[in-house]
Amino acid sequence: MAANDRPSPAGAAVFVIGCLVAGAVAAFPAAALWVWLAEPPVVAVTSSGAFFGEAELNQQSEVTLWFVAIGALLGLVCGLAVGAVGNRHGVVTVLAVLALCTAASALSAYVGIAVWGPAAPSQPDTGPGVGDVFESSLQIDSLIAYLSWPIGGLAGAVAAITRWPRVEEMPPLPGASDTVASKETFSRGS
Repeated sequence: MAANDRPSPAGAAVFVIGCLVAGAVAAFPAAALWVWLAEPPVVAVTSSGAFFGEAELNQQSEVTLWFVAIGALLGLVCGLAVGAVGNRHGVVTVLAVLALCTAASALSAYVGIAVWGPAAPSQPDTGPGVGDVFESSLQIDSLIAYLSWPIGGLAGAVAAITRWPRVEEMPPLPGASDTVASKETFSRGS
């Protein structure tokens, strides 16, 4: 690709902002899928209180793992898509993938937890009675889980970027002026 084929800085900014908006849009189906697949633990109140056992703690870990799996998979798909169309933008494509995936990760977590997830456990004014059932809210137990989107996105972008054609400008021939031969391009390794 010749230097004059590169987009302007404004074109690159529009590309990154478009990817940021696409990340916000992708967050909603991701959050819906996460809320649908993740099952927060449910505990019953006994005479000694309400306690999470091993099974309930495993369920809570699964809630976080579902977020990681969905984020990594959808990040991979988004990274492939942005990497495939970002050839003109060069290194800005990586920034666009990171913007998309960061927005999608943060917004899907927020929408899943605060908007569509089950309500946080609430206790009546009289206190819980034996036999009452409490469902835990959706929560992400590890901040590392938020990196699943960008990691998947970068993996997808790398896969797409490796398919970009490698075009370089041929160096001018010694003694050649503005001839056709000095402006030809050649492909390396493709």
